[in-house]
Amino acid sequence: MTSLKDFYNVNPYEPLDWTQWYIPLNADQKDTLTLLRRAVKTKFEANSIHMHFVALPFDEEQGGVYWVDLPWDVVQERYEIRKIKNYLNIPFVIVVLKLTTSGHLNIDKGLTIQHNLPGKTNKKTVQKIMKHAFGNRFQWDGSDEQVLWLKL
Repeated sequence: MTSLKDFYNVNPYEPLDWTQWYIPLNADQKDTLTLLRRAVKTKFEANSIHMHFVALPFDEEQGGVYWVDLPWDVVQERYEIRKIKNYLNIPFVIVVLKLTTSGHLNIDKGLTIQHNLPGKTNKKTVQKIMKHAFGNRFQWDGSDEQVLWLKL
């Protein structure tokens, strides 16, 4: 199997550089991201929903794309999720941090949050927590097919 580092040119074990990513953000955007990273993550974990953050670099060499399946691969490799029997029964969300070519957070389109939320209870819990924390800046129709979206 090809490693993520070889295929995507990404190291899934590299520590997340929040200081670098906060540079282009205004105070409200920083507050939103901090709220997501701390209070919202804590509430998710209290409800047995795991939250992962994955940096997604912009790949200029491949024609200027973001590899949207990369976050799942990173989470599976970083946390050895594939070793867990029936890991798709574990509720989790992946906050995708799209980076610009300069390594800053790309905030033009907000944050997308990919998810694996089996059962209606997990979906309702996530919607309730996110709506309470972010109001109309959060959007999701509650379906398995759609990503969660958060305006910074």
